[in-house]
Parts: sequence; C-alpha cells; structure tokens
Amino acid sequence: MKELFRFFNLIFICWFCVSNSVLPQKTANPKTILIVDYKLSQDENNEILINGLKFNLGKSIPDLTIKEISISDSTSPESNSGFENEKNIRALANNSDLIITVDETALRIISREREKYFLKVPIIYLGITSFYDLLPEEKNFSTGVIHNINFKRILDKIIAVHRSVKTVEIILDDRINSNAITSIKNAIKSYSSALKINLYYKLSTNETGKLAKDKNDKVIILLGNLVGDDNQYLSEENSTLILERKLDIPIYTTKLSTITCGATGCFVPNNFSQVADASRMAAQILNGVPISQVPVKHNNNFRSIYDYYMLSRYNIDYELLPVGTVVMNKPKTFYDEYGEYVWIVTIAFLVLSLTIVFLILNIKRRMLIQRQLTLSEKKFRGFFEQSTDGIALINEQGTIIEWNKGLENITGLKKEYVVNKKQWEIQYELLPDFLKKETIIENYKKELTDFLKTGQGDWINTLNDVLIQNKHKGVIYAQQLIFPIKTEKGFMAGSIMRDVTHQKLAEQELIAAKEEAERSDRIKSEFLAQMSHEIRTPINAILSFASLLNDQLSENGDPEIQEYFNTIDSGARRLIRTIDLILNMAEVKAGNYAITTKTIDLEKDILSKIMKDFYSTALQKDIRLNFIRKTEDCFIQGDNYTIVQIFNALIDNAFKYTEKGSVEIILYRDDIQQVCVEVKDTGIGISQDYLPKLFSAFSQEQTGYSRKYDGTGLGLALAKNYAGLNNADIQVISEKGVGSSFIVIFKN
Repeated sequence: MKELFRFFNLIFICWFCVSNSVLPQKTANPKTILIVDYKLSQDENNEILINGLKFNLGKSIPDLTIKEISISDSTSPESNSGFENEKNIRALANNSDLIITVDETALRIISREREKYFLKVPIIYLGITSFYDLLPEEKNFSTGVIHNINFKRILDKIIAVHRSVKTVEIILDDRINSNAITSIKNAIKSYSSALKINLYYKLSTNETGKLAKDKNDKVIILLGNLVGDDNQYLSEENSTLILERKLDIPIYTTKLSTITCGATGCFVPNNFSQVADASRMAAQILNGVPISQVPVKHNNNFRSIYDYYMLSRYNIDYELLPVGTVVMNKPKTFYDEYGEYVWIVTIAFLVLSLTIVFLILNIKRRMLIQRQLTLSEKKFRGFFEQSTDGIALINEQGTIIEWNKGLENITGLKKEYVVNKKQWEIQYELLPDFLKKETIIENYKKELTDFLKTGQGDWINTLNDVLIQNKHKGVIYAQQLIFPIKTEKGFMAGSIMRDVTHQKLAEQELIAAKEEAERSDRIKSEFLAQMSHEIRTPINAILSFASLLNDQLSENGDPEIQEYFNTIDSGARRLIRTIDLILNMAEVKAGNYAITTKTIDLEKDILSKIMKDFYSTALQKDIRLNFIRKTEDCFIQGDNYTIVQIFNALIDNAFKYTEKGSVEIILYRDDIQQVCVEVKDTGIGISQDYLPKLFSAFSQEQTGYSRKYDGTGLGLALAKNYAGLNNADIQVISEKGVGSSFIVIFKN
C-alpha cells in the first residue's frame, strides 16, 4: 500500500510539472487553507488527495499556509463525545480563509458545525459521489467536485473482464438518490436478456445467502451497504468483508478501502482531475471571487483498481483489465526488498569480472565460430547430398564446384565428370540434339559471365522450363532455378533442377482429355439443337394443318372428329413440352444457363399471372384454387424466367395429381423473415419411400405402361435446379392419400 501511495505522489509531481491547468495566483495577504478528512474512515485515497492538494496549492498560491485536521463524528459510538473535535476545530476556527474536505463524512460534520465555528468560511469538497444527495446544510456556502458515477461504463468494464458472466447482483440502499437509481435501471435495459441483472435494496447480512445460488459466472456490485442485526447500515468496508467471507463471488465497489476487505476491484474517481479542479476553485475564491459564482464541477473520470490476490483467485486474465488499471497488494519480490544492495553488488561484480569475462568470451567466440562452421557445413552437406532435386554450385569463374546425387540422376552425368568444368560446356552438352546450334554455347558463356560480375540477368531467380538429354532415359522435362550468391570476389551461382517429366505428361493428358470433353459437349449441344429442330418443325406443321382441317371439318358438327383433333393437339404439345424439359435440363446440368437477377414482386410479377393460366384447369376439374397472402413484403432478388418455371411445375403437378378438393398457394415469411411460397393440394400424396427420389431426373412413383399419370419426371428435377440458381430451396411435406405441400424458401 505504501508503494502505491509513493507511486501516486510521484505521478502528481510529474503531472504538475507539465500541467497548465492551475495558474499561479498573486495574493495581497497571506492565506490559510484548512484540509479536513474523516478520521475513522481515513484511507490511502484520502492521503493521495491531501498530498496532491498540498503540492498543487503550495505551488500555485504564494504565501499560503496549509493546515490539516482529521475529525471524528461526535454522534458515532467510536468517538469520545466530540471533545477532541471541539478542541481541534476551535483552535483553527478563526484562522482559516477556506476549508477543503476530502470525503463525504468530513463534509457532513463540517456543515453541521458551520454555524458554531465557520459561519463565514467557504467550503470546497472532494470525494463526493453523485449517488448520494447533499443535505441542505452541506450545500450552503460550499462548492466542489462531484464525481458522476457512470454505471454503464462500470458495468461494461466488469463484463469485459468476466466474459462468461451470466448474472450480475447489484446491492443498493435507500440513501442512493433517485437520479442514480434511474441511471442504473436505464443502463440495465441496454443489455440483452442473456445477461441477468438483479437489484437488492437494504439487503441484510442474514439475506446474503440468496446470492450464493448458482454462483458460477456471477459477479456482485456493491453500490449500497448491507443492513446489520441492529437494522443500521454497515460501513462499505464491513459490508465487503461479510460478502467476501460468506460467498466465493467476485465483488466490485466504488471505494478504494474495500480492496483490503475482499473486493476484487473498485472504480474510484480520478484523483488527478479532482485535485486540479479543486485547486482551481481555491485559487478563484482566495482571489476574491464569491463562492456563489464558483459552480460545482461534475467530474466523469474514474480509474480501475484491482486486488492482486483476487485476480489470481478468480483466474482473471491481466490482458482483459481496463487500460490504466492499478493492481494493488502485489507480493514483494526480492528486488523490492534489497534492490539497492543488488545494484551495488552487481556493479562491483561486473567491474571485477570484466577483464576475465572479456578473455573468456574472446576464446569462446573463436571456438563457437569454428563449431558453428563445422555444424553448418555438416547440415549443408547432408541436405545437399540427400536432396532428390539436383543442386549445383558455380564459382566466380564459371567453374562447377559442386554436383549432387540428385543432379546425377536427372542428367545422367557423374560428379567426377562434371566438377572443374565450365558450366556453359555442360549446359550445352545436356541439350537435346535437335536444339544444339553453334551459337548457343557462346551465348551461354556470355550470359553467365555477365551474371557472375553483376548478379543480374533476365533468367535469374526465375523458374525456367528446360529439356535435358539424359543418355539413359532419353529427353526429359525439367525445371531449373538459378540464383546469385554474393562473395568478396563477385558472385557465385546456385542452380536447383527438378525432373517434371511425369507432371508434363500428366498435363498433356489432361489437356487432351479437356479438349475431348469440350468436343463431346459441342457434339451433344449440336445433337440436342438438331433434334429439337427436326422434331419441332414437323410437329409445328402437323399442328398447323390439323388446325386447318379442324376448321374445315368442324362445319359438319361431328363431335367425334373434334375429339380426334383435340387428341392430335394435346399429343403434339406434350411432345414439345417434353423436348423443352430435356433441353432445359441439359442446359442447367452443363452450367450454361446464365440467370438475370432483378427485384421481383412475387405476387404481382409471378403468382398472379400463373394463377390466371390455371383458372380454366380448376374450373374444368371442379377444384378450388385459392391464394392466401400473409405478408406485405414479398419482394425477392431472382431470375424471372426460372422462378416462373418453378411455380408452373409445382402448380401443374398439384392439379395433375388432385382429383377433388383444392389447391392453395400461400405466400408468407418464416421465423427468420425468409419469403416462402407453399403450394398445397389435397391430391394422392407421395409415399415416404419415394420422397428421397422425388427430385431425381426421369423419376416417377408409378412406372410402366400401367401408370395412371403421364409425364417425363423432369418437371420437379428442373424446378429443384432452378431453385438452386436463385438461392432458394424446395421442401416437401406429404402423406399418401391426404395430399402434398411443396414449400419454396427464398433465402436471405
């Protein structure tokens, strides 16, 4: 604790040296300031405030006398009937030009004794929080600094440290003002329901057991004090101590003295800004500004204090603590106790050992360099020899000095044959016969000579494809990388080569296979287009002339002839629809269909138009066709043509397999606000065994010549594929003999 006190004092001194917030004031007469704190609750926070005030006021106001007094409450059982208070106050009553109190209790006592001793002396107060209202007698002839406790910021910092917290227990008492209660409740509302926050008013010591229920992932915030057995409020320190002893839950407060009583952390006013504001007010009042013209300063700054042992107890990660957090009660290290002696002994030891160490290091350095060189050479040699890639080294004159086993396997040339020969001679020798020309060896020699001088070249540090004439394997494909190595004499060259014959052959096979697949795809597309043309042309001719014959023969009024022509028309259109389905499915499967996405009103642009086409079918089969809209917003992003085909297929199926009852189209949004369209019928239904095959191409539940319903089995398969193109899904709910529901879900 003393170290913390020294630390804050040092910060105050540094802060004052760089701060211009309190300007020196000239006074005509020497002034006296009396600093008052509460004796029974005096803590280090008060000491920090008092020392900061002394330092700032002494520097900023010339000829200033600063006095200090600790008083006790005469109404408290711990005091000695107020005798000590009266004696001390009377001694200072007539000598003070200004009083500064540093805690709430001191302000209350001074205000109570004001008329008796300090009737005309202005009062500046510190250490006051916005949670408690000042009494009328405390407001008269006084001003000061009130710390606004921002409960939302405090709760945010606690949750940031305890990321897994699920419950926050907040203890209040009836002394907290209504504005503070309102701010606390407003802060609670800003959190999601996943975080449970409970408020307790005037919680007695006997009721603290209820906080222990489900104590995992829970924290306690002590803003008010507990009620003791005598129905009186305990101090904040005693309240913290009781909670810490009874519960194994992190406790947070707004008072520094609770850290020694078991609080995990506390959030206290920033003393720097408090002292600065109070010093500025004091300078104004002592220079003749009436206290009524010095407004109360509301300070929003606060700092976080944590207890070292509680951080360890609750496994709190230091990295999660708020920026600027002070950790108290850290155990002293050996260096903290004997730091000065450690420095003396260390310096003496260094001075005495410097010569010996220098000699030893010099010897060891030589030995270490030699050992590292030997080890490095062994590692390089092992890598060099074991590598399956071919590795060569060429010196500054262009002579090959290294040639590993990998390169022997790739080139078919032994190391003994290659070493000490010029690189361009070996490179030329490795060329296939059909590439060898008289000028090549001269070009190799010139390019390599220039590279060894400058370390630069167009082919340097680039992976180059080369052909190698291996006398055992024939011509092989290889990849070669040449890179520079800087030396004192110029540049050496390193070469890495890899046999890629298998990869090249595989690439050629893949290219051939790709070309064959593309050719097959073209043939398929041409076949389908040709077949479509060859079938559509005669079918269209049949339909045209059948229509002409129907018009001429219809004058006879023979119903049997009319039925013949209807059969021709129906069969021809069925054949055209089958061709369209096959072509569309082929186009989708080949990935050649390009959708055009735009904003679509499902009801206006799609469903209402499709339903008009099916009204005649509904009348003909005596089936009710109903449309139900359950949402106002039915806009989606999609391709108009494919979405029309989806609903055409689903509604057509609903009428095809429904003999009586109804077909309903329901437009709505689901629980996650996705647009959904349900096509519901009262038809024959689908068996559970067939459902997994429902969207397979050319698949039908009834097969063979005895099947009751016609069709190719492509409609639902194509609808499923079209749905995927529009980021949609189709779900099916069906029961045999009851009916089916097809639900199209357009995903967000």
